Amino acid sequence: SPANFTGPATPHNFSLRPLNATQVELNWQSGHSVKVYRKFKDEIQEITEIEADSYIDSSFTSLPHYTVGDTLYYSLSAYDEQQLPPESLPTNWKRAIPFPQPILQQIIMSAANELKIIFTSQLANSALDCGNYNVNNQVGKPASINFISQQKGLLLSFQQPFADLANYSLQISSLEGRTGVLQHGLEFSFQYQQDVTGPKLTEAEVVETNTVRLYFNEALDETTVENLANYSMVMPSIDWNNELETVEYSAMDADYTILLHMQKPLQYSNQAYFVKLENIKDLSGNVIQNDGNKTHFRLTDIEDLNHLIVYPNPFNTNKYEHISFANLPLEKPGKIWIYELDGGLVFKDKIDELSVLENVYRWDGRNSSGAKVASGLYIFVLNIGDDYKRGKIAVVH
Repeated sequence: SPANFTGPATPHNFSLRPLNATQVELNWQSGHSVKVYRKFKDEIQEITEIEADSYIDSSFTSLPHYTVGDTLYYSLSAYDEQQLPPESLPTNWKRAIPFPQPILQQIIMSAANELKIIFTSQLANSALDCGNYNVNNQVGKPASINFISQQKGLLLSFQQPFADLANYSLQISSLEGRTGVLQHGLEFSFQYQQDVTGPKLTEAEVVETNTVRLYFNEALDETTVENLANYSMVMPSIDWNNELETVEYSAMDADYTILLHMQKPLQYSNQAYFVKLENIKDLSGNVIQNDGNKTHFRLTDIEDLNHLIVYPNPFNTNKYEHISFANLPLEKPGKIWIYELDGGLVFKDKIDELSVLENVYRWDGRNSSGAKVASGLYIFVLNIGDDYKRGKIAVVH
């Protein structure tokens, strides 16, 4: 057992990192010579014995059936002929995936305050650390970074737009590839480019009962944001008379947002709210285009009958063709029963699974025989999935 082991101590602080497609660097601490073992496709071999605290392995490229991107495993043991046994217990196996260093393919301004960088291979999550990047000409570090192009690219957003200056350069103190390949001290030059692309609406979220936040990919011209005529909205049928009341623009920490404040609280519905923007401009005067000027949102996905709305109630058959049961869960079958107050069954029906396009059940005020029911109060029992809801409706002729 390890407690009774009398040989040399196992090397400690063992770490490794692929340097590129052909080299893996191993580091450790030990007071003895060290044997380095490598495992590939379940075949283990001792590749060297060395009296040092590091080793760079490049011999794996000649392994049969090895291809770039394959996984290698390494383990160490200390060796001292003066001890018994002479070889220590091994370290745990550590994994390495040798891979080419990411090579820059493109660096361009993608907006007045954005820089797009594309590399030849995927980057590690550490590439999102804003502290690793700096742009000269007093631009400084990005406020936010996002992956693009299947994690082979980065979109750097800065708080202020670039000035029309020459000789811009981006310094990257550290850049790690997806498999751990690390580079230091990179510098890339790029040219100022006038922004010719309109802003894009990227996301919408409900933040309060009557407030929606819209996110954009770049800073906006606030004078165009404030004009309510630049917004058109389509409301769900249960909230048809709601309106946009005010808008509020914010540009903080490279988050460019518009708050839409509605006159009344939003309603739960399986129908989405729809908003379309026109004539909104970025700081360079580019107008928002059809490929990024619209979105939809809703309070939440409806999973039960807690948000059921029955309208119109009272149901005046001289004014309306049917009474609607709205805010039903989608993709769940159901049933409905309608009773007189004394318990007599008037109407029953199966409810097919509803969809986003067909999300309301309607009753025309007729009994199961097709005759109009009399004016009065009725009790309905609604079942969707495992949920039941009971309520009253009034029919008026």
